[in-house]
Amino acid sequence: MGVTSIVIPGARDEPVLVGSGVLLRGDASEFLLTAAHVMDIAPGKLHISNTQELVRVSGHYSHTLAASVSRHEDKFDLAIVPLSDDVTARLRDLRFLDISDLAPDHVPTYQTPFASRYLVLGYPASKARVRSDGSFDIEYLLYIGEQQHPVGIARHGCTAVFHLIIDNDKKRSNNVGGRVTAPDPYGISGGVVFYLGEGLRINSGAEKLVGIAVEYAGTARKAMAATRIGVILDGLQLRHPESVARIARP
Repeated sequence: MGVTSIVIPGARDEPVLVGSGVLLRGDASEFLLTAAHVMDIAPGKLHISNTQELVRVSGHYSHTLAASVSRHEDKFDLAIVPLSDDVTARLRDLRFLDISDLAPDHVPTYQTPFASRYLVLGYPASKARVRSDGSFDIEYLLYIGEQQHPVGIARHGCTAVFHLIIDNDKKRSNNVGGRVTAPDPYGISGGVVFYLGEGLRINSGAEKLVGIAVEYAGTARKAMAATRIGVILDGLQLRHPESVARIARP
């Protein structure tokens, strides 16, 4: 799926899950895409969990935040982290999404029963634990929901041009064992949002990444706010133009 967990060392050097991230392979280099507020927690101590070890990631990264704006007011909340060749080699067992897996010009359909449907997937911190042998056990959470109408998106202070607001019923979420009541969402920020199709026409095997989950929207936490992937591609074109040559954006 191209999604991974983001971990920092705790007070006793135990792994603590703080967010999720998307692994992207560009034309010239690889990146970790995540929510900027996750990077606010993790700078200098960020690790990505692969199948066998925690891989440390360091170096400069780009994020959406003007000097005069607090993170709470940052409606885009995105970070682009370049990965070194050494880190990429150590993540070889994980799947990287390719530029061709992205759909920056996706146009949602709002009319029920043909509304666009999306899959949101990430790693909640409440489902991560350190086993007695020292290994780190994580469990993903996913759910499928529909995009809110632009009027509903505006109520959250967002716009349909730059954001997706995916409805979420906590009692209809799924994990590796089937349907569950969703755990605390902390940790899902930075996870993937895939477009699945419209209504019952699910395009299995043809999912496209259309957004990065950034936060739960509204006090009732019944919707997930995501920044559309086109915003990230614009950032990549600005900072790393050699890596997105295959997608021309106006």
